[in-house]
Amino acid sequence: FGIIGPSNMHFNVKHAYKKIIEITKNNNIKQIIFIGHSRGAIQAFMLSNKLNNNNKLKNIDINIIALDPVAGPIIPKHSKYLNNNIKNLDIFVASECRVPFMTSIIPEISKNTKLNLKNIPTSHNGIVNLKCSREEKGFRSIEAVTAKHVSEYLKLFILNKLIEYKIQIPDANLIKNK
Repeated sequence: FGIIGPSNMHFNVKHAYKKIIEITKNNNIKQIIFIGHSRGAIQAFMLSNKLNNNNKLKNIDINIIALDPVAGPIIPKHSKYLNNNIKNLDIFVASECRVPFMTSIIPEISKNTKLNLKNIPTSHNGIVNLKCSREEKGFRSIEAVTAKHVSEYLKLFILNKLIEYKIQIPDANLIKNK
């Protein structure tokens, strides 16, 4: 989900959209939760807008957990706003990220969307624990220790959201590639 470039992001959104169409065809889906990091979060924004444009899917409640949503140098226009099918939007911004083209996107939202915005004191990679394995002389760096705590916090946050939203995990056979 994180390949650089807007055409790849559009391809990923199109593919996920087709999969959702297939799953919802014979199932009464009331809500969906998207969880994405970086460009995956941007694509969650784009996909939710695409779902809102489909009359059969626009009434599905969407909840998004976006972990440091960045688009890179080109920001797709459909990631700059979210339609009113978004019920809950949780955005975690890596406050220690100072990399060019890695500015977090906070989309415009509907007045009915519940927004939860948090700064996490870690880097863009640290927000998903990508630097946790670095050790020097048997000691982990401060960044690695912070990343481990951040990932534990996010794991618990996501599990609690799944419970709060009463999300039912679909049958694995529904989502397998055929």
